[in-house]
Amino acid sequence: MMTDPMSDVLARVERFRRQVEEANEGDATELSNLLADLPESVDRARVASEMRGRLTAVAEALRQWLSTAQGGEGAAAESAVDLMADIASALRELGDPSEARRLLELVLEERREKLGENNRSTLTTRNNLAAALRDLGDFSSARRIFQETLDAMRRTLGEEDPETLTAKSNLATALVDAGDVTAGIDLLSDTLQARQKVLGAEHPDTLVTKSNLAAVLLRAGRPNDATPLLRETLQTRERILGETHPVTLTTVNNLALSLANSGHDVEASALMDSAISALLEAYGEDHPDTLAALNNRATMAARTGEHVLAEELLQRALVGYRRILGPDHPSFLTSMNNLGVEQRSLGNYAQARETFEETVRAMRRVYGPSHPSTLRAMSNLAAVLNSLGQDDLAEPILRDILATRSQNHDPNPSDRVAALLRLSAIITHRAGENGGAEVAAVRREAIPFMEEAVRLAKWKYGDDSEFTVEVVRLRNELTRSVADFENEERADSEELNDDAAGSNKES
Repeated sequence: MMTDPMSDVLARVERFRRQVEEANEGDATELSNLLADLPESVDRARVASEMRGRLTAVAEALRQWLSTAQGGEGAAAESAVDLMADIASALRELGDPSEARRLLELVLEERREKLGENNRSTLTTRNNLAAALRDLGDFSSARRIFQETLDAMRRTLGEEDPETLTAKSNLATALVDAGDVTAGIDLLSDTLQARQKVLGAEHPDTLVTKSNLAAVLLRAGRPNDATPLLRETLQTRERILGETHPVTLTTVNNLALSLANSGHDVEASALMDSAISALLEAYGEDHPDTLAALNNRATMAARTGEHVLAEELLQRALVGYRRILGPDHPSFLTSMNNLGVEQRSLGNYAQARETFEETVRAMRRVYGPSHPSTLRAMSNLAAVLNSLGQDDLAEPILRDILATRSQNHDPNPSDRVAALLRLSAIITHRAGENGGAEVAAVRREAIPFMEEAVRLAKWKYGDDSEFTVEVVRLRNELTRSVADFENEERADSEELNDDAAGSNKES
C-alpha cells in the first residue's frame, strides 16, 4: 500500500514538534529540507490549513525551547532560529502572512542580538519581514524596510551581490504597490540588467525579474513593452524546463494576459486554453497552477463579454481553491470577489450581494478592515447594493471606504475615484429633482467628492484622457445643477417678497 506523500509530510512535522517539546533538538536539517520542497509539492495545498496549524505549533515549541537555558545558545539555537525563518517562508507560501510576520519579527530580534545588524542573515530576515508586511497590505512600512535593507546590503554586501539584487527587486515591487509605478519600472530594469550580467540571461532569478518587469509594465498600461519580455521568457523556460512545467505554463498565461491587454484577444484566448489543457493533463484540476489558469481565463472571458463562461470558470476555480487551499487563502478570496463581479455583470444582483458580503467578511478576518483588497470588495458590495436600489446601505459603506483610504496611503487611486463617483451619484439621487434650497444643499454636499475625483483622475490618467474628461463633465453638471436650484430658490424668494410688499400697501 502506497503512503500518501502529504500524510508523510504531516507526520514528519508532528514528530519534530514532539521532539522539540521534549527538549530534544530534533533533526532541524531534515525539516528545513522538507519545507524547502513544499512550494514544488503538488499535494501540499490539499491540507494547507492543517499544515499551517502544525507549522505554527512547531514554531511555538521552538520559541519556548529557545527561551530556556538549554536552548539559548550554541549551534542548536542557531538551527532553531533558522528553522523558524524557514517555517515563516512556508507559512507565507501557504497563505498565512500574519503568522509569518510574527515569526519573522522573532527571528529578526534573535539574529540582531546574536549576529549583528548588518549580518547577511539579519538583512535577509528584514527583507522577508518587509515582504510579509506587503502581503498584509502595509505598503508604507514594507517600502520603508525594503529601502533600509537595500541601503544596508549595498554597503555591506555590494551592489551586485545576489541578496542585494533580490532586495532591489522587492523594493521595486513595493514602489509599484505604493503607486510609484515609474520608479518601480526603473528599478526593476536596473535589477534585470545586473542579474543578466552577474547570473546570466537564463538564470531562474533573471527570468523571474524579467517576468516581474513585464507584469509591472502591464500595470502601467504598456502591454506592447511587456509582450516581448514575456515571449523571451517563455522561449527560455520551454527550452530549459519543458513545455508542461508549471512555471512555463504560468508564463504562457502571463503572455496571454499581455496579448489581451494589447487587443489580441483571439491569440490570448487560444494560449490560455492550451495552457489549461496542458495543466489538466499533467497535474489535474486540483493543482494550484491549474486553478490560477482557470481564474485568468475567466478574466479574459470577462474582457471579451463572455460573462456566462467567466462565471462558470470562476465557480470551478472556487471549488478547487476551497478544497485544497481553504476559504481563507488569498487565491480563494480573489476568485470569490471576481465571481461577484461576474454575477453583477449578468444582472444576478441578489447572488452578487451574497457573494460580496461573504467576501468582505472573509477579507476583514484575513487581511483586516483597511487592506486594499478588503476595501475593493466593500466597494463592489456598495455597487451591487446601489444596483438593488438599497442606497441607504451602500452610502455608509462608501463613506467608510473613503475615510479609510484617506487615513492610509492609497496605492490605487482608481478605486478611490470609483467610490467618490458612486457616493456623489447616491447623494445626488437622494436629493431628488424637485428643486429648491433643500435640494441644492444636499447636492452641494456631493461637490467636494466630485472635486476630489477630478483631482485624482487628472493625476492618474492625465487632463486629456476620456475618463478624466467624463469625470470633469459630471463635476460641472453637478455644480451647474446646484447653481440652477439656488437661482431658482432665490427668484422664488424675491417673488414672495414682492407679493408681501404689495399686500402691505395702503389703499
